[in-house]
Amino acid sequence: MRPDLAAALKAFDEAALEALGSKGLVRRALRDLDEGKLSFAGDEGDAARILVDGETVTIDGRGPASSRCTCPAPGLCRHRIAATLFLRTAAPQVEDVAPEAVDHGALLQSEITALDAAAIAKWAGKASWRAAQELAEAGGPVQIAGSALVIGVGQDEVRYLAGQGLAGMVSKAKPARRKAVHAAAVLLARSHFGLETIPDESETAETDPAPDDRRVDPVFLAEVLRALAQSARMALNLAPSALEDQLFMLSVSSRADELPRLSRMLRTLSTMLRDRRERAFSFDSDRCLALMAEAFALTAALAKGNADPDAALRGSFRQAYRPVGTLDLAGMGAEVWRSESGARGVTVHLLEPATGRWFSASLARAPGQDPGFDPVAAYDRQTIWQGTTLKRLSRSRFRLKDAASSEDGRLSLGKDVRAVDLVESGLPAGMAVTRWAALRDYLRTRLTGRLDLPRTGSETVLIQPRRVARPWFDELRQSLIWPVEDQDGVWIGLSVEHGRDRQALVEALEAVASRRWCGTVAVLASVTDRSFVLKPFALGDGERLFNLGLDDVGALTTCAGLATAAERLREIGGFFGFRSGAFETVASPPPRIALSAAWQALADISELGMDTLSAEHSERLERAAIGLRAVGLSVVAEQLGRVERSARAEQWPRLLGAAYAVRHARQWTLDLPLLVQARA
Repeated sequence: MRPDLAAALKAFDEAALEALGSKGLVRRALRDLDEGKLSFAGDEGDAARILVDGETVTIDGRGPASSRCTCPAPGLCRHRIAATLFLRTAAPQVEDVAPEAVDHGALLQSEITALDAAAIAKWAGKASWRAAQELAEAGGPVQIAGSALVIGVGQDEVRYLAGQGLAGMVSKAKPARRKAVHAAAVLLARSHFGLETIPDESETAETDPAPDDRRVDPVFLAEVLRALAQSARMALNLAPSALEDQLFMLSVSSRADELPRLSRMLRTLSTMLRDRRERAFSFDSDRCLALMAEAFALTAALAKGNADPDAALRGSFRQAYRPVGTLDLAGMGAEVWRSESGARGVTVHLLEPATGRWFSASLARAPGQDPGFDPVAAYDRQTIWQGTTLKRLSRSRFRLKDAASSEDGRLSLGKDVRAVDLVESGLPAGMAVTRWAALRDYLRTRLTGRLDLPRTGSETVLIQPRRVARPWFDELRQSLIWPVEDQDGVWIGLSVEHGRDRQALVEALEAVASRRWCGTVAVLASVTDRSFVLKPFALGDGERLFNLGLDDVGALTTCAGLATAAERLREIGGFFGFRSGAFETVASPPPRIALSAAWQALADISELGMDTLSAEHSERLERAAIGLRAVGLSVVAEQLGRVERSARAEQWPRLLGAAYAVRHARQWTLDLPLLVQARA
């Protein structure tokens, strides 16, 4: 037997073979090996012929997946697994170095380094490559196990085997997902070894289709609509594996190449179905129904104008960093964060005053990567852009030379980028919002969105309260709330997240409030189905800036005196006249209550997964429609009526149409987290 073949198959240990087949097949193959049912039959070119219990296996260095067996079993059989084990164990030692002395980590790192992102993209194909980038963004653990890298991609475990390259990776991922999952695993491995994961744009750039090619395949859109209707009936109930696969296959189909926005939605839905079926803690039935409804509305809009859909309906591909030259930026603060998946990091927010455009730069680690990484320590000490800490950048005006940015404002940390001419500054009061009604209207346009104007995930804003109160803990929302008042006397609650020390943060905010501070607050705004969420991350005046949870705010400038005698009396009466925790959230207005009832009725029907509506649910939809008409939402009420009156075949498509109408109306009735005062 040739030692080079034995060496090539060394990576196929029992764990790798179980990923290719099953534990049962590996156990049977080991039994055949122990019972002496295998023998060497000779070479055949680069391959070896192995006799296994009366069958002949022809196998080369690519391993069992590419081998041939004379048995009639479909797929991977025990004979091919046994032949692999035989060659691994029966061959003489091919190296003089003891196995434990081999630095597998260094060898694997050199292999991963040789696989640049452009090569991975070419191997995966355009659609699977885009899916891989999205999967990799969620992060995953990377571990060295002997001569293999074990990489977690979502709920899949992928093994990169030394010497086997991209085609030799093994996992239990379903065929429809395999290339995307395996490509994502290599991207995570590159990140683990500190390598660039985004390909060079010149090598993998997407080109706009020619005008004659912009027509969307109506047959493909019809398939998507049918799959979404089936999802409405089954996703929140049975969440079948076949439907999960169908959604994923549609998302990576070549026919979805020019529809990246829809493609991403279908992939996300596919993941949600798996989470529902496996009862994952992270599964949210409301989010799932909302995404189904939005995907349905988007597909229907594409089908209606499929000759040349609007660019916003099509969406855009994930963009690499593009050179933007020199930027004049002002630091607006920094925040430490941790995602639900376990990723953590620190982000500095930067404003280009001349254009009002926001940028950001982050130091972060994916879930399971670099356990020693501390975002707070990175904020204090780790440098970017040739020697500047995020702490200094977050409070300075500076010029960024040779900058590169993604479309959403993420700045590259490339080695050629330089931050120069740094001058310390504070938050600019002149650019801050002083009335919460204007803030609400702005956030509705930016964060709610519509089909032809997709919403952003979050928005950075500056606000200038007239005064602030002491923070208090809202047990219902399980959040620390910091009340702030605008020029019209309206109070809202900012949701404060702790940084280094929660108790120190509470004490600092209480001190800020008791000193009658009235500067500018940098806030990161996001949206839920109930209200906007406003998370403050920095406080400042015209000269200095302090990052909440990261800096000592004791040196903040306080306002000079109280404006009126009434305010002096309120201060004497005890902290502006309010007790600690003397605020309550404002009750939802009637339109919000009616929309919530309608949404719950649709969600309950979808969770039951009935073939036809029951009389009880028809009555419930009718009551919800009456409630909507009573508050002036007759158009939305009509959508519920269409579900109630629909024939069996139209019930689920119309339910998704109604869900989109209700959700869209809920988004446009969102308000800020308003508070009311309880006087002492």
